[in-house]
Amino acid sequence: MATQASLDRVQELYVAYYGRPADQAGQEYWADRLDDEGESAIIDSFGNSAEYDELSEGQGNATLVDNLYQQMFGRPADPEGLTYYTGVLESGEKSLAEIAVTILNAASGVDLNDFNAKVEAAAEYTETYGSAEDYDIVAAKDVVDSAEGGLYTPELTPAIEDYQAAQEAVSDYLQDEVAANETVAAQLETNGADDDDVITDDEIDTALDNALNDDTNGAVAAVEDAGDDIADLSTDASVAAAQIAAQQKAYAEAVDSAEETVSETEGLRAAISSLQSAETRYESALKAEIKTDTALDGEVAKYNALNSGDTIDTTNVEDNGLITDLIVENNGTLEAAEGVDTADLEGFDALLTAAQAQYDATQSVSKSLTAFETALERVQNTEDGTTDADATEGSDGDGDYQIVADEDGDLAEVTLSVGGNAQDLIDAQDTADNFDEAVADYQELTGLQDQVDDLNEAVDDAEDVIEEQDVTLADFTVTGTGDDVEASADPSEDNDLFIFDADAADTQTITAGFGGEDQIYVGDSFTAVQLDSDDTLSSDDLGDVNTLEVFFQQGDKGAVLSFENKAFAGSAENGFDGTEITLTGVNAEDLQLENGYISIA
Repeated sequence: MATQASLDRVQELYVAYYGRPADQAGQEYWADRLDDEGESAIIDSFGNSAEYDELSEGQGNATLVDNLYQQMFGRPADPEGLTYYTGVLESGEKSLAEIAVTILNAASGVDLNDFNAKVEAAAEYTETYGSAEDYDIVAAKDVVDSAEGGLYTPELTPAIEDYQAAQEAVSDYLQDEVAANETVAAQLETNGADDDDVITDDEIDTALDNALNDDTNGAVAAVEDAGDDIADLSTDASVAAAQIAAQQKAYAEAVDSAEETVSETEGLRAAISSLQSAETRYESALKAEIKTDTALDGEVAKYNALNSGDTIDTTNVEDNGLITDLIVENNGTLEAAEGVDTADLEGFDALLTAAQAQYDATQSVSKSLTAFETALERVQNTEDGTTDADATEGSDGDGDYQIVADEDGDLAEVTLSVGGNAQDLIDAQDTADNFDEAVADYQELTGLQDQVDDLNEAVDDAEDVIEEQDVTLADFTVTGTGDDVEASADPSEDNDLFIFDADAADTQTITAGFGGEDQIYVGDSFTAVQLDSDDTLSSDDLGDVNTLEVFFQQGDKGAVLSFENKAFAGSAENGFDGTEITLTGVNAEDLQLENGYISIA
């Protein structure tokens, strides 16, 4: 009588070589010979049969090899394996039966998992219908063909972990790097996203896209506006770089030409440099004064709120920080006016500090303005060959300089209208500088976008690896805002894989259709606990305070899965802290948690 090991091996050879379960007589015959002679001695005889002749008739060597892969693993041969084994068969180095054994012995992972499922199904058929009178070769082959190995978690779980790590990398980069960009932050503020308790990855991603591509205020539009020769900046990175380089070259040549002309007038270039430095200092002083003025307004408001019986009339607050009858100046230092008792005035010290800062800022503006106008007059005198230039502030193009405010009324810049060759150089430099600033913003944002794209590509690659395991990764759709956020997913006809994400929403639903080989991946942190229908998770003391648990309970619409956020959540008697998933139409008693996957047993 043949050993069980030989009977099992013969069953494997039938599935691998003939693609069907062994009939009982054939299995016993070849198992006896296997015990007596060994596999290498009988394999060619096993492969030479009328059945083989019928199967192989009219088939090329490549087709015969591919059929082995289809029979064993339910998939086509990989190109490398097909080429190699076809060559081995054509050379006569091995027979097809020997090649089948070689492929079978080398099987691992998903392939071996699928093959074992086919052998298990074949063994059941042989035991039940393997006698000569019951055996139906068509039905027998169907049993083997339709057998599936299901999820192969030793390969699927690492693939899921890689996918989650890739997703986390995208989120970390958006939250830590992209959101910190000044232009993106401004977009988030404009969109109102910064009003939320948590700014989502999607909001940051949208803000980045707007900061880069908005038709009016985006970085691409800014480069096009600042570049006289760039009507449309290419979406192709290399072409865009060439466009930018050409424009920078043109602007550099314009600056060189203007500098050459200016150099013809002795001392003019040096005078222009001094003027530009003085202009920068004046702009800085003006911007600093705006901040101190805003801060003083805030302190006045606080002071008035704290001293309802002795408030400050805002018309008494002077531009330089002095406050009528309250704060005066003494040799550059501000102090309480004579007769003012500050002991009972709440917030006075902070008010005095803000007023001093405003006073100092106005003095700085006055000094820097004098230096700026002196430098401006030097340029005018040098270019015109005069000594009596008198710089004046104007507006709308009048005067020798203008203070230009932005859309919020704050200072944007000081512009010059000195005329002549000096103005030509200043304009050429400003044009080049403005373009370079726009390009720098564009390049920083495109660098961020490129990195986000690369990270998202890594997510896509990780998803592809998951779906190579014969599963379909199912997505949850999130709806609602604030405390009313919900997530839902619809099972397909495929083997669906749902990845548990507590951050998606506190309430989640998988609609009708979850079953078969569908799985929910939850990782190895949770222990399953089956609850009775009359258990109340929000008020009863349930579960183990030291174990992170998921509770299975039958609800009105199906099985309710309650995942603890903390190990003691099920034992809390003042509400459940966790995430709830409803499996519509599923019986909670049919669920199992094995190897980190929830499925129907």
